Amino acid sequence: MSITSKGKSWELLHSLWIGWTILTLGLFNWIAFVYIGIRAKQRKWILWGLLYSGPFLFSIFYGPEAPEWLVNLGVALELLLWAVSILHAFIARKEYLLRLEALQHRKGDSEALLKRQLADEYGEEERRDETSTPTPVPSATVQTAPERGQSLEAAHLTREPPSSAQTTQTRSDSPQRVQHAAASQVPVTKLTVAAPDIMSRDELEYQISSAYPFPLAFGFRSLASIVDPRDLYREQLRVAENMLAFLGSVSLALIREQDREKSGIDPKEFWATGISPGDWKEIVGRCSKVFASYEDEPLALAIKGANIRSEKKERSFGANITALIRAKNDFKHDRGPVVLEEIAEASVEVQDRLRRCMEALAFSTAYPLRQVEDFDVARRGSGVILKCLRYMGDHPSFPQEEVPFRQALPRGDLFLDLGQRGWTPLFPFMITMTCSHCKARETYFIDAWDTRRGTARMKSFERGHTMNSAEVSEALEEWASSARPSTP
Repeated sequence: MSITSKGKSWELLHSLWIGWTILTLGLFNWIAFVYIGIRAKQRKWILWGLLYSGPFLFSIFYGPEAPEWLVNLGVALELLLWAVSILHAFIARKEYLLRLEALQHRKGDSEALLKRQLADEYGEEERRDETSTPTPVPSATVQTAPERGQSLEAAHLTREPPSSAQTTQTRSDSPQRVQHAAASQVPVTKLTVAAPDIMSRDELEYQISSAYPFPLAFGFRSLASIVDPRDLYREQLRVAENMLAFLGSVSLALIREQDREKSGIDPKEFWATGISPGDWKEIVGRCSKVFASYEDEPLALAIKGANIRSEKKERSFGANITALIRAKNDFKHDRGPVVLEEIAEASVEVQDRLRRCMEALAFSTAYPLRQVEDFDVARRGSGVILKCLRYMGDHPSFPQEEVPFRQALPRGDLFLDLGQRGWTPLFPFMITMTCSHCKARETYFIDAWDTRRGTARMKSFERGHTMNSAEVSEALEEWASSARPSTP
């Protein structure tokens, strides 16, 4: 079995240095360890090389003129270190190959990112636009199943199809709202997970700033304003955690009540001591198994199609998520980069992985996130007019919308608009509250659950501020009760 994803031939080629420890009879074996220490940027192997160079230094300084007892001691030491270095070489081989592979991937990612930055800096995109006709990017059509009748008590709330007299509109005295309402009628361009490199950097940045859900867009776009590499790296890892928290919260909201037990998710297992990025990945993975049977839920199938557990391909969504989780854990436990140059280099790699993950989540643009602010009774028909804030894009000044609906919904709650499939409530997994620290309204996900005190600690996507909520704790207890195996 191959140690790396490069294959046996690559591993054999980069293991030839071991022959240097065997064929030099202990006199030049130290060169092999200095070599791999420089290639893999590991000081420990260079120090081992200096230790193994003892017999070589002895032969230079003393030579044959040394006393017989000293020559015998030098020969014995040379043979001992020769045998130890051969064994050491085979032990270090696996770690060396893995480190070398990671460095080569990082170099390739850095070069790709540098090329994109140079293209932006010197206007390569503009020159191409002037000399050639742009080809429109094909969009993937979202196919939805016919609408089923569902009650308010069901997990998904069915939206009433608007008639000619009840189209989505805003007040005529607000130009901004009218413009946004008109734009909302245009289908959102959607990309499939299978083609993550279809966008250029500028196209992705624009798509994120205007069409991605706010919890994803705000943090990612805020990274552009951070100058210090240390602050940037710390915030990048927080954005990675937010990405997992958003995907996990949406996945939990999509799980139907009758499938909660099947998902095998116990809220106390994940939130009792505080949830980790790895826990969020596990939640999405377990939900994805259930989503395999949701043939009429395009969003659930899109999350399943992201294959968060698959790490076979280096540039896949699952591999990038795993690398981000590893970087987050290393940073938390002081195993990450320390020197400023190392932090800057690691930041480039993390940013590129974040970008690939955001590309893979482009399907989220097809499902608007809304907060219900108020509602009014429709003058015609039996429905109501929901007054909502559209939580899309990177700006916290959310556009307002008025949406015809068949019945009133709880004020302040967040909902995902699934089109013909209805609206899915995100409570209790994602809520909005006014932060007691910064006095701003922020969007929160569940970070920890204290069942003894009956409170849930909520963490904001925007700044990582925390607040407690007894209401979320109560709702989480109800969710957990329905997920427990039924007793005969």
